Amino acid sequence: MGLFNVSVRFWPVLPVNGCDWNCIIDSGLVNWQLSLSRYYVFVMSPVNIPPMTPERWIANLLEAIANIADKEHQEKRWLAPDAQAWECPDELINVLDDCVFDGFMGKYASTFSDEQREAAFQFKDELTLYCAITPQHLESADVLADPRWERVRQKAAAFLMVFRDKWPSP
Repeated sequence: MGLFNVSVRFWPVLPVNGCDWNCIIDSGLVNWQLSLSRYYVFVMSPVNIPPMTPERWIANLLEAIANIADKEHQEKRWLAPDAQAWECPDELINVLDDCVFDGFMGKYASTFSDEQREAAFQFKDELTLYCAITPQHLESADVLADPRWERVRQKAAAFLMVFRDKWPSP
């Protein structure tokens, strides 16, 4: 289930120089395709997106952080000949960005226990440092051999230990 729902409406329009643009929706991503046979314009509008609950937000973060902590899965999938494009360190870090970790910290840090606050900030600081001192594009084999990535994984595991089934208070 995607985070965004859109409604798409099509109307016939006159072509420009014999061509027009047709919106094709594929796998939830909006792509554009030049079309000679259809004359449509599209309008997208968000439809009733529910607010992010603390429970959903932490669930998304826990999933992303668990993937960061999972050394075995990284070693198995990142170097596999059939690895998918999203099975790499760059995308793993991007998923955490997509979960808006900083926003979560800003909104809820005051509700954390001391242990949770310490684990959350240590993980955030370690990952921020790692991203600051490594290239923008990360090679999987280099990341797996990097002791700094191991420290990030350890901080991720510590975050999981103090947050999983412990926040928000059951």
